[in-house]
Amino acid sequence: MYDLIAIGDVTIDLFFSGGDLSHDKDTFSFTLGDKYLADSFFQGVGGAATNIAVGLAHYGLQTGLVAGIGDNAFQQIIIRHLTKKFVSTEFLLHQRDTLNISTVLLAENGQRTVIHYPSAVENFELSDILMGRIAQSQYIYCGNIQSIEVSEKVALLTKLKQQEKFIILNLGTREINLGLKAVSPLLSLASMVFMNTSEYSELAGKKKDVIDFQDAKDIYSTLGITDCILVITDGEKGAYGYDGKDTFFQKAVDTKKIVDTTGAGDGFASGFIASYIQHKDIQKALQEGSSYAAVIIGKMGAN
Repeated sequence: MYDLIAIGDVTIDLFFSGGDLSHDKDTFSFTLGDKYLADSFFQGVGGAATNIAVGLAHYGLQTGLVAGIGDNAFQQIIIRHLTKKFVSTEFLLHQRDTLNISTVLLAENGQRTVIHYPSAVENFELSDILMGRIAQSQYIYCGNIQSIEVSEKVALLTKLKQQEKFIILNLGTREINLGLKAVSPLLSLASMVFMNTSEYSELAGKKKDVIDFQDAKDIYSTLGITDCILVITDGEKGAYGYDGKDTFFQKAVDTKKIVDTTGAGDGFASGFIASYIQHKDIQKALQEGSSYAAVIIGKMGAN
């Protein structure tokens, strides 16, 4: 019996920093034909669904990951990492050519530039037996699933919603870019939704600086949602939580040193979800999300 099953992706993250990786303000500088040396390297395993599964396991919850994993040199690295982090690997979809890999260039302040290669998932159809196992968990997190259509994700989540599962949704960049009308069927299935202020702005069709994120009624009516919990993060400024009527806010926790901002949003979501499962209190969940995000950005790697 699992507390939460995370559905989405798993990636290999290759981090490089220092050495010849110079940057001017917020831009790395490179010249065609040159070779650049880094003085620090770190290999990690990431992906939003992976980060959530690991994050919830950190809080002592039983989690599993549904994601495509390729038959390549990284397969055992991923499996060993998940096992070490107490995340079940029984739901992994073993596929010959699947590969998700990111090169992460880190600046001294922890900000990063990511070069991501996502291969298409060969087949994300889940057998009835696997669906039955997944449905034993009350909480289902669904993040980005590379290359599947919104309609396919809607069909998957509809089956789980029909079994009265608590669905936690985090839309991918590709889905956000499709617009509000395209993703509305997904939003209607969710019990809890995570996004950041820029993503909300994109869906709302408004500039971020004219949006009143304290106005819960307007936020909900714009998205066309009614009875789900909505969480909107705003980076170093903090995060908002909504229950359809009231607005909650939490400032970001001060961090002595930012090492790597990769996975900060997923770290926040992990802390929020873990706290909400235990207490059903949005303000407490915002506080725990902020605290765990600070832990994540204080070290290397997304989880």
